[in-house]
Amino acid sequence: MLGALLRRTRIEDPHVRRAVLRALGAIGGPAALRALARLRETVDPATRRRLLLARALIAHRHGLDGASLPPVEGEPRRPEQGGDRTTLTAALESGRGGLPASAVGDVVWTALSAERPRTFYPVMRRRLLNWTIPLALPARLLDRLIANRLGIGKR
Repeated sequence: MLGALLRRTRIEDPHVRRAVLRALGAIGGPAALRALARLRETVDPATRRRLLLARALIAHRHGLDGASLPPVEGEPRRPEQGGDRTTLTAALESGRGGLPASAVGDVVWTALSAERPRTFYPVMRRRLLNWTIPLALPARLLDRLIANRLGIGKR
């Protein structure tokens, strides 16, 4: 079935190509990723986006790093992708900004040793700022505050 889908990527109709790319993104493996890397680009932006999404889904499902994906012609690399690893992957591997294992261990111990454990135990820094206050705020105000903090709020 995968071979039949890969053969259909040569069809020039953009609607067919997008449907095939959607299916490949859902069921494709590393072989499909290699075939998609050889796929000629089209001028159709919707097909190009579907191709990028299919490649990202396959890479994610099979544990491939985003920077290891072959570049697509006409699509600039994101600045956070450098060298062999993305910035996020490097940050996660280095443990930068994470909680110490003892903090997580303390919460796990509390949950396991409680006579009547709760269903949820938050593990975080600055509990008042990151948990208590956001729970008390209306959802739209909280969304606006988060958007402003991330720099994507209204200008």
